[in-house]
Parts: sequence; structure tokens; C-alpha cells
Amino acid sequence: MQMKRIHIVALQTDRKAILEHIQRFEAVEVRPVRGEDDRLSKKDTSRQIATFDRGIQTAKEALAILDEKAAEKKVLFAPRRQVDKKQYRQSAGEWKQYLDVAQEILALSKEAEEHRSAAVKLEAQIETLRPWERLDVPMKEKGSAHTAAMIGTLPEEITPESIRERLPDLPEETYLEVVSSTREQTCLFVASYRPEAERVESLLRTIGFGRPGWSLSHRTCREKIQRLEQLIAEHREKAEQCEQSIVDHREDRRKLEFLSDYLAMRREKYEVLERLGLTEHVFVLEGYVPAKAAGKIAAILEKRYGAYVELLEPDDPEDVPKAFQNGPFVAPVEGITASYSMPGTHDLDPNPVMAFFYYLLFGMMLSDAGYGILISIATGYIGFFSKAERRTKNTMRMFFYCGLSTTFWGALYGSWFGNAVGAIAENFLGSSFAIAPIWFDPSKDPMTLLIFSIAVGVVHILLGLGVKFYNLCRQGKPLDAVFDAGFWMLAIAGLSIMAAGMVALPETVLGNVGIGMTVVGFLGLLCTQGRDKKNILGKILGGIMSLYDITGFFSDILSYSRLMALGLTTGIIATTINTLGALPGKGVVGVIAFAVIFVAGHAMNLAINMLGAYVHCNRLHYVEFFKQFYEGGGKLFTPFAVNTQYIRLKEEQQDD
Repeated sequence: MQMKRIHIVALQTDRKAILEHIQRFEAVEVRPVRGEDDRLSKKDTSRQIATFDRGIQTAKEALAILDEKAAEKKVLFAPRRQVDKKQYRQSAGEWKQYLDVAQEILALSKEAEEHRSAAVKLEAQIETLRPWERLDVPMKEKGSAHTAAMIGTLPEEITPESIRERLPDLPEETYLEVVSSTREQTCLFVASYRPEAERVESLLRTIGFGRPGWSLSHRTCREKIQRLEQLIAEHREKAEQCEQSIVDHREDRRKLEFLSDYLAMRREKYEVLERLGLTEHVFVLEGYVPAKAAGKIAAILEKRYGAYVELLEPDDPEDVPKAFQNGPFVAPVEGITASYSMPGTHDLDPNPVMAFFYYLLFGMMLSDAGYGILISIATGYIGFFSKAERRTKNTMRMFFYCGLSTTFWGALYGSWFGNAVGAIAENFLGSSFAIAPIWFDPSKDPMTLLIFSIAVGVVHILLGLGVKFYNLCRQGKPLDAVFDAGFWMLAIAGLSIMAAGMVALPETVLGNVGIGMTVVGFLGLLCTQGRDKKNILGKILGGIMSLYDITGFFSDILSYSRLMALGLTTGIIATTINTLGALPGKGVVGVIAFAVIFVAGHAMNLAINMLGAYVHCNRLHYVEFFKQFYEGGGKLFTPFAVNTQYIRLKEEQQDD
């Protein structure tokens, strides 16, 4: 897309309105004002941006809590909620109240979590007290005037008799009671005469006796446990009350969504404000705008605000951001290219030459007509008839075209959910009817598919070199086009024709033609690929070394064998699923079993192989195709726009 530099000078009093207008245009990428001018100052908006970030984070956390406690049923691929100008202004005036709601939800969530944490801690205390629950005296019991009482544990399972056997010096009148006992410890209650208490405890310590490490109580353990259980119930009740209060805020979800998007928009405005040049009375804005929209934007700003708008040709090609502009057949694959890299300064838009082969290769790898029909129906509705977002529609349209290609190749190979038609006819209808392939069955003739896949790879690589040839000519470098692309095209095409002549048509002159093309191509490379070297030896070595690149081309071409591998995999797995489905036999049980296995198996096969086709189709373009002509490294055009997640401002007619 052709870009213009835009330079705007306007009054400070109109700054807010102009920025809002530009944001709604979604067509101007604002850049920091260039040059040094003492009369222009910059505004530091970092503090405001930090404030907005905190507000956005608060809103998102509150929404996450609502999603957890009061989940809302979401419609798949549903568009963002539309908000008109009146609704927007009303909600914008109440954003602080919305922030209070978000903070209240966070506070309720925090309080509920505190109550639940307190309950967990109390439960841990109860578990500590459980072994002493049978003790019917207070934990702090010290005995009477003449007796001393003590409680503690021994680090093993032991009986009073065993204790006396191990401690023969223990006074006979000492009272020992095992409150509870496990393999790991024994809880013990001991009573003795006071004069002997110290000696008794000293003897017990020799076999590991120890006092409890937690604080004791004047209540019995059972009373303590009952009190703790009461406190746990109170904490849980309060936690549930807090969570119910959160659920009661479910009607505020739209407010929180608006708050998140509103603060995000304000944040973007303040980021843009930081890039402006300011004086006491005017501001200066610079950036890039698509040439097709530049005139209209300039006319509106000049007419409505009396702004001075200057449109200039970019003076630094490296700095110009890149955006795509293609028709409905090509536009769906723009995201694939953008996820790799935007075009560099001298690159062409690769999407027009990529789109056809992208759909073609995807279909070859999935290659089942039944799967293709399902994909096209599902994605076609969403891509062309639903109210989904533009980005979602483009993705669905891409898979729609991929589905059509899959149907085409599946019909050529005779794969309709594998051999489902023949399997159903043979096992349940007693018929031999089956859908024959229009071309051939890859599972019976895999070599034909392999040769064809390699041939497709050769054509794809040659197309990439052809684009490089054209691009160099477009840049005014026709000799470079011939030397760096033309000779390689000649050599690769010659080798391919030579191979075809030797294998398919050995009695014709095709092989000799291929040999001649290959020789001319290699000689051309030998003579030209070292042309940048300074001395004759360097030129000769450069030409010789360039021929080593043929191994890279062979490696790239062989990568297209994955077209055969994935195509065979889809069909063979589909056929295996049909065979498994037919194993239970005929009858009602057999039909039900076949239906269950058919649906589950083919759903899994479709999901796995569709993902595989997508990944490997991208790989063939990123690694094998783009490297022939595409430099990448360009800057993505990111206009100042209404980038929202939940709401969409209702489009209004702009004045001319």
C-alpha cells in the first residue's frame, strides 16, 4: 500500500477533537516529530500512562474474577459489542464509578480469600488437636495439690506396659494413659505425686517424651475443636457471602468491559500525545497515512478545524511502514505473511503469488473431500455470512479456500472420509459400490504422488525465482535479474526436464534439451556469480563456489515430499478408522458402534491433520519459498486506532 508522510499543524484548543478524529479514521500512524526546534516542546505522559495501566489491570482482574465466579455464556466468534456516540459519552463520564466497582470486586475477592485461608489454618489446628480429642481434661491441666499432671508425645507406638518395662525406675504409683497412638507417635497423659514429678518427666524424656509444640488451652481438646469448627463455619459463611456479593456484580460486567477499553483508548491517546510537538497555542503532528485516504483526511481536518495539513512523499524508504491491500481471494493469507515478516524496502507484496499455492498445498496435504466439505461449510458461514470481526472473517475465509482445495484433491484421490462410502456399502448394504478416484489412489501408487509432489515443489521454487527476476528488473537491475535468478531458473528447469526425459520419456529429445538448459545455466553462474570480487581469481572461485548452492535447492525441493507424506497419512488413517468401525459387525449394535467410532475417529483425524497441513504449509512458504525472493524486515503499519477488546464504536459518517 502506497504511503504518504502527513504533517499537521493545528490549534491546541482543537487538539483533543483532532486526535479523536484521527483515532476514528484508523489510518494515521503517528510518529515523533522530527528535527530539533527550540520552539517545540514534548509532553511527558508517563505518569498518566502508568495510571491508566493500573486501571486497565484492575478492570481485567475484576473481569477475571467475574468469569470465575459468575461465568457468562460466550458465543463463538461473536463480534464486539457496538456502542454509539451517546452511550460512549455517557459511560465515559462514569468511568470512575466503574473503577470503584472493579476495586470493590477485587476487595471482595481478597476478603473471601482471607476467610478461606483462615479456615484452612484452623483446619490445620484441628488436625493437630485430633490425637488429643479423647483427653477429657483441659490441655493446661497441672494436677491437684498433691499430684502433677503432664501431657506429651512419644515418637513411636507404645503401651503403658512397654513404658514401664523400658523404665524400671519409674515410680509404681505413676499413672500412664495413652490418649491415642499411631505408628509415628503416642499421645500420653501422665500423673504422679508432685515431689516425684520432675524425676518422672526426666525418665520419660530418656525415651523421647516431649511436650506439645503448640499453645495449650484451659478447655478440653474436644471443646477446642468444637470452637475451631464453629470459627471455620463462620469464615466459610463470610467467604460465601463475599462470593455471592461478587456474583451480584455480574450485571456490572459491561461496565468493566467498557472501563478496560476506555482506559486503553485513553492510554493510546496519551502515548500519541507524547509524540507531538507543542507550543503554547499550537501542536504539530507527523506520521504516515495511506495515499488513498490521505486526501480525504486532509480535507476533513482543514474544513472542520482549520488545520494546516501537508502531504509529502516519504524521504526515507527504510522508515516507511508497510500495509497490505489485496482482493478477497488474496487478503485472507496476509496474516500468514505478516506473522513471518512485513516486506522490506525493495520487496514486492508476496501475497498475490503466495495465495494460490498456499491453498493448493494445504489441500494436497489434507486431501480428503469429506473433510474439505466440512471445513468449507463451517468456515464459509463464519467468513462470509456471520457478524464476526474482520480478522476472524479473514482467517475463516482462508480456511474456506483451503477447504475447497482439500475437496478438489480428495476427489482426485478418491478419498471421501477415507473409503467411508465403500466401507458402509460393503458392511451394511451388501453392495460393492465405491467412489473411484478421478485421478489415482495414492495409497496404491505412492510413487506417482511423490513424483508429482516434487514436480509441484520445482514449480513453486521456480515461481519464487521468477518473482526475484521480476523484482530486480523493476528496480532497474535487469542484468542482476538474469545473473542471480535467470541462470538458476534455467539450471533448475533444465535438471527437472532432464530427469523427466530420463524417467518418463526416455526415447525423446527431452533429456537432451534438459542437459542443454542445465549446461547453459551452470556456465552462466560460473561466469557471473563472482562478479563482485576484485581480482580474477576471486571471480573464478566465486563462480565455482556458487554451484554449491544447488544442494540447497535440491534440499528445498525434496522438502515438498511432505505433500505426499501428509496426504497419504490423512487417507490411510481415515481408512483405518472405517475398518475399526466395521469390526463390531452388522445389526443395530454394529451400526451404533460404527457411527461412534466414525465420528470420534474422523474428528480426531481431521483436527490433527488439519493442524499438520497448516504448520507444514506455512513452513514450505517461510523456509522454501520466501527465501528465493523475499527479504522481509519491514515495519508493520500500526495506525492510531480504536484498539479495543470488548466494545466497538459505532461507525459514523465522516463529513467531507
